[in-house]
Amino acid sequence: MKLQKLLSILLLAFIMSGCVSVFERSSNNGRYTYAYTGVRSDLDELSNKDSLISPLIMIDLPFSFVLDTVLLPVDGIIYAIDSNNN
Repeated sequence: MKLQKLLSILLLAFIMSGCVSVFERSSNNGRYTYAYTGVRSDLDELSNKDSLISPLIMIDLPFSFVLDTVLLPVDGIIYAIDSNNN
């Protein structure tokens, strides 16, 4: 029974990995004003001591870091385009 529970938690963590980065980029029509948006959101959530999802956020954090790093050039282009349009 413990093995099944552990596997379920690991599967959920794998499915959710990078989830915050993807969510932040899909909200607000993909417009955001800072780099590493997923990592920053993860850290904001971890600073909330009453958060029940802190263990999942800690699992998500390295994946969000990798995804945010890979997408950093895209973030820069989007930011530059938005800056030129305003």
